[in-house]
Amino acid sequence: EGPETGGGGEANATPTAIPHAPKGSPTYAKSGQNADAVSPPRPKAPKVAKRDRPAPANMPKRTKRQTLLSRLRDEHGVEDALTILGKEVAVGRYSQALSLYNELPSEEAQKPRAVISKIRALEQSGRYNEAGRFLASNRIEDCEVYLARARYLIRNSRFREAEAALERARSLPAAFADKAALTGHIKYYLAECGTGLFRTKRTQASKETALQRWYDVKYAYRNDQNHRFFQKANESIRALWAVQTD
Repeated sequence: EGPETGGGGEANATPTAIPHAPKGSPTYAKSGQNADAVSPPRPKAPKVAKRDRPAPANMPKRTKRQTLLSRLRDEHGVEDALTILGKEVAVGRYSQALSLYNELPSEEAQKPRAVISKIRALEQSGRYNEAGRFLASNRIEDCEVYLARARYLIRNSRFREAEAALERARSLPAAFADKAALTGHIKYYLAECGTGLFRTKRTQASKETALQRWYDVKYAYRNDQNHRFFQKANESIRALWAVQTD
């Protein structure tokens, strides 16, 4: 039983002292008061550092080739990579064309159109030694390829080999160039070979061969006398006539 109380009155519980809350601390409504008078503050959720959402395991990575080719497809309005490669060379963006070639699948990189585009880019950007190495590893039967090989050989004073390459070029079709235009180039470089061989051995026969080849160049470009081949022919003919044979 509970403790007895005096005077028959209600039990008087000793009140417990309630300490004053510090200033600024939240207060709570007393019993019987409106519970909305003072609301307890809501605890804030702890901040969580944001993390990048991992890509699905089966999603292919975006490679440089995809980025470059995608951009060039938009720029040229063409889907075919080899057509884009040729266009890049045609507008003189040789470094970009070479980057695109290096990223082609091997089966596409070995196609004649791709090989010829790379040869053009290497030559036009002055990378002749690299062009020579590339030509040595690509035996495509095309007039333009053998003409490029002849130019490389002439730069290295290998005139007899260059003559053979030019004769082969003369007999082959040109898949991606105007064969008539290339025929004029073949005549020009045969004349360059003639002059080179004459300088090696100054005989009357070699002089006559060189002269005849330069006259062939003049005739081929007779309707375009401002062409550099026509002008070089005139200069070479004068120079050859001025040289005495052994």
